[in-house]
Amino acid sequence: MKKLLSLMTALVLALTLAAGGAAAEAAEKTAVREIATAEDLIAVNNDLAGSYVLTADIDLSGFENFPMIGTYMMDEKSEEGEDPVAEYAFTGSFDGNGHTISNLTIDATEDGAHFFGVGLFPCVGEGGTVKNLTVKDIRVKGNMLVGGVVGYAFRCTLDNVNLTAADRNSVESTMVMAGGLIGGLTCSACVNCSVENTDITAAPGGNSGIFGGGFSKPALENCTVRNSTLTAVLGEVPAFGMTEGAWIGGLSGCVNLDDYDPDEWYVKNCAVTDSKITVSGKGSYVGGLTGACGNVLAGPDAKRMQISGCTVENVEISITDGVPFVGGFVGGGFSEGGTPQSFLIDGCKAVNVKITTDAENPAENATGLLLGQAVGSQFTGADGKILDITETGIAADSINSTADVKIFLADGSEYADAKTVAQVSEMQ
Repeated sequence: MKKLLSLMTALVLALTLAAGGAAAEAAEKTAVREIATAEDLIAVNNDLAGSYVLTADIDLSGFENFPMIGTYMMDEKSEEGEDPVAEYAFTGSFDGNGHTISNLTIDATEDGAHFFGVGLFPCVGEGGTVKNLTVKDIRVKGNMLVGGVVGYAFRCTLDNVNLTAADRNSVESTMVMAGGLIGGLTCSACVNCSVENTDITAAPGGNSGIFGGGFSKPALENCTVRNSTLTAVLGEVPAFGMTEGAWIGGLSGCVNLDDYDPDEWYVKNCAVTDSKITVSGKGSYVGGLTGACGNVLAGPDAKRMQISGCTVENVEISITDGVPFVGGFVGGGFSEGGTPQSFLIDGCKAVNVKITTDAENPAENATGLLLGQAVGSQFTGADGKILDITETGIAADSINSTADVKIFLADGSEYADAKTVAQVSEMQ
């Protein structure tokens, strides 16, 4: 009996020690680590799945080229070969705690490891969160998926992340996809975020916006752009077999839902104000809010992707004759692979928006007051009912969105024949 009791006591002790060790290990993994210096910030690379909180403002002016936090490495085994490999992306939690990271400089144009995904966080991966953070006074340059804060956001959450500057921020891509806050996004939520005092230089491939570049299935809400510019000279990108660029917008280059649920992914209550978009070269689809957007419809009665409660105010859009499909809100329906996508505009406002073009006949270039092109798309009517867009001559007072937009020709005269929607195409 004594031997049995001794064995039982030893077993209980062993189990207790094991449980305590496991608990300690788990506690260490979930512990929130404090970030107070630039060195602490760089050390986040040692555990990209950890939890962090800023406890002080951090000035990065001592770095000519800041070593970024994580890497966007494509998982070739994923369905489309573009999902990030989790161990290289930031998948933890980063709470800025109301603090500011300033004077960030990155030039990744010759950095092979960061060819895709450039920013303070080149990739925030599945389950990752960045919140309550201000980034200020930046110079960021890269090839593709270039963002001031996040290069590529994948199945993650950005909440109350803000880009600002005492003077001007600069974000530039050399090939495709650039945005002040985010270079590109897939299946992610971005809420209560902002970009101001920022200049975007978009690459020939386009797919760029002042706030973010190419967005695929976003939940975008209460995000703003103010006092910023985007300049794009669209054209060929031989490395990707592109013969021309596309998709330029004040908020994003594009918003593509494909055949995903528009109740889950949307753009709501966002605004672009006091900003300028200048596009030349060979390309298409430019909008004050987004260049192109929509979802693939299962049928004519299917629900459209929603852009609701958004504002474009005091915005200038300047385009050349080689850039068709332009609108104060949206350039047109997103189309990739020949399948046009559709959208719904609900309760949006275009206020003091000016579009200038050197085209002799803007209508032939599909330049409209609100939309450049619509395929199976809709407005919410002034009576609250859904209004199918079947013609260009939709009266402004028949919809619940406002259209204070004017189109001007190269000689400074106003284009008198401007329509709410420049071109309406039938669904195939």
